Order: sequence, then C-alpha cells, then structure tokens
Amino acid sequence: MNIKSYFKNIKTLHFGYTCAAVVLQSVAIYLLFHQEYQRFLFYSFFALVNLGLAIYFRPVKQDPYHQILTEDGEIDKTVFTLDFDSSKQIIKILNTLRWNTTLDRMEKKFLNLHQNIALAFVPSNASKAEIEDASVYDTSHTFFTAAIKFEDARNTAVKLFKQIIEYNKRHGEFATLYADYDTLEIPYGLILGQYLVKHSKQYCHLYGQFIKTLDMDHEVYEADVIFDGFERYGCCPETLELLAIRCLSASGQHGVEELELYVDNFSVNDYLTNKTHYQSFLAQLKQELLCMSAKEQSNVPEDQRTDCLINPDIVEFCQTILEQSIIDENPDTPIACIFNELYDWAQENQ
Repeated sequence: MNIKSYFKNIKTLHFGYTCAAVVLQSVAIYLLFHQEYQRFLFYSFFALVNLGLAIYFRPVKQDPYHQILTEDGEIDKTVFTLDFDSSKQIIKILNTLRWNTTLDRMEKKFLNLHQNIALAFVPSNASKAEIEDASVYDTSHTFFTAAIKFEDARNTAVKLFKQIIEYNKRHGEFATLYADYDTLEIPYGLILGQYLVKHSKQYCHLYGQFIKTLDMDHEVYEADVIFDGFERYGCCPETLELLAIRCLSASGQHGVEELELYVDNFSVNDYLTNKTHYQSFLAQLKQELLCMSAKEQSNVPEDQRTDCLINPDIVEFCQTILEQSIIDENPDTPIACIFNELYDWAQENQ
C-alpha cells in the first residue's frame, strides 16, 4: 500500500466511525427522553466505542517531506520542504529527526536504496522538479546554516547532535548511519557538527565526542572540522581538546601524522610554553588514553580483563607517536616533552 492510499483509508475509517458514533448517540438520547434506560446505556456504550475508534483513526498532519522513490519502489532520497526563515519549521524538522533517531527508526523511515540516510531540504514553494533534483549534500549545508542561526533552533540542533552521539554509542562505530547519497563518506551528524563548531568553540567538546563514535579508519571529511576550528579559534583549551582526541581516541588513518600539521600551522609549541596550558593538554591526553584503554578492555572477555589502567597495546601506540619526526627530531620542544611524559605515565600505569 502506498502512502496516499494509506491516508485515504485512514480518512474513510475516521469518517465512518464518526458518523456511527453520532447516529448511535442520537438514538441513545432519543431513548433517554423516552425513559428506556437500559437501551440508552446499550446505545451509549457503542457510541463511545465508535467515538474511540474515530479518535484512534483520526488523520494526522503529515510531516513536510517527500520521499522520492525509484522505479522499484525503494526510497531514493527524502526531501523536506520548509521556510528557511522560520525557526518553528526548522525546529519541527529537527524534532522529527530527533524522535526517529532516539527510537532507532531512521533506518526504517529514511534508508535509501544505497543504505544511506539521504536527506535534502528545499524551500516550501519549490516545484516538483526542484524537489526531485534537490542535492542531498548542498541543501544539507543550507538547512544547518539556517538552523544554527536561530537560538531556539540551535538548542534543538544540539539536542539532536547529542542523540546522534548516543545512537552511535548504542550501535557501535561499524553501524554508523551515513547521510550522503551513495557513498559512505559523510556520517549522519557530521554537517551539523561542522556548523556547531563554526558557530562557537563551546561545541568543540561535543564534536570531539562525536568523532570518537565513528570508524575513523575510514575517515574522509571528519578532520576538516578540527582544522577549521583551529583556523577560526587558534590554540585554546577547546581546540587542544580536539587535538588530543584526534591524536589518540580518533586518530584513525592520519591522526598521528597530522600532529605536525597543527604544530607547524598554529603555533602549538608557543601555546604550550605556558605551564597551565601544558598541564591542561597533558591532562586531556591522559584522559583520552584512559578512554582508549577502557574501550579495549570492553572488547575483552570478563575473565581475561586486567586491573591495569592502560592497556599494553595503548602503550605501544604511544611509542609510535614518539617516532614521528616532529617529536623525534625536536626532543626539546614542548610538544615532544608532553608526549614523552605521556608515554612514561602510560608505562607506569600499564
């Protein structure tokens, strides 16, 4: 049954049960006036039953989206229509995504033929052709730019982002949803996280928690958001936390190699000459090692787990960082000192 037939049947049932309830209750009132109380109760009861069914089958307002289908009836993409200057409409869409993410219904409602959550967003007055041709990538940027602009919509967007993080934690990094059309390059939530970080450095922490839930061994655009954060805010506690996560918990394919990129381009060594900044960054690195070790331990059978704080494999990983030229060839720089101190701490606690 297609969506149009479904809603047509719902309207028919609602109308039928409503009419039955009205007729039965009219008869009941007639019998009451004639003091036939038993028959009044009998008809009133069935009038209430039909009223309940009419309420249950009441037609609800459809969400403002169109699902473009393939010739085989599969979902190709889902296109939301809205007024980009209306925070209420933006919040409604964000709440639709929140609700379906929390209840693990995104896959059931929006998964396309390529096994991705392909969402596009167009103006309310878009033509049929514009809806069918809507770009999943380009229009997502337009939508989240508009969402971050309004404070109330931004607060709802933050809630959605947190729920995406919780979804990823529940299902694991290898069951992440992807929001591009036909590749596995844009994790669901990535574009939202990008615009949150762009809006304020206070969201760097959330973005860091987000990328820790992803399969960073197959990263594409995730690290770009961190680099953009450094370009926008420079070295500060928020961006250094992202750097700690990037080097350790979310190192993925290139995290360790990119350490040199940040050191050379953003004066990280100058920033770390301040003792407070040095100790703060070291504490963040230690925290990430503990998270990595806890994750490793969770994958080990309970009877084989140890009481050590840092897993031996994590200690070996720290040693590979020391072999990077930015550290090995510049042993007296703050960044080299901090990673050597981290390695010593990891050895002591393995």
